[in-house]
Amino acid sequence: MTTTAMRHLLTTACLTLAATGLAAAPAIHGPKLSASSLLLTVSEGEAPGRAAQQVTLDCPSGGTHAHPGAACRAVAAAGGDLDHLAGSPETVCPMIYAPVTASAEGAWRGRKISWKKTFSNGCALHAAAAPVF
Repeated sequence: MTTTAMRHLLTTACLTLAATGLAAAPAIHGPKLSASSLLLTVSEGEAPGRAAQQVTLDCPSGGTHAHPGAACRAVAAAGGDLDHLAGSPETVCPMIYAPVTASAEGAWRGRKISWKKTFSNGCALHAAAAPVF
């Protein structure tokens, strides 16, 4: 067998093995993202301090949140932007200043979420961000 024929045979064998290996190998994907998950905190006062309440929201319907399905639907309707939550606009709140700070940390559909906002009282938070907070 000539050197050229040997090279051709080896090249063909290598290409065949490589093609077979690639076809049989499982597809390589990035890490599988889990469902959207947020850590929701409500603290008394204007600066986050001792958390009055902290829950997890794992969408589509899990975590320690009392109403995860409704909360997940609300976040989805806002496109993951908590400044655009529909809230409960029919809620009428007293004009009592007892500030609460709500925050959310985590991910929504692979996008990092870090959100914090202070409301004049718990009722104002509910009016702006129910059923998430």
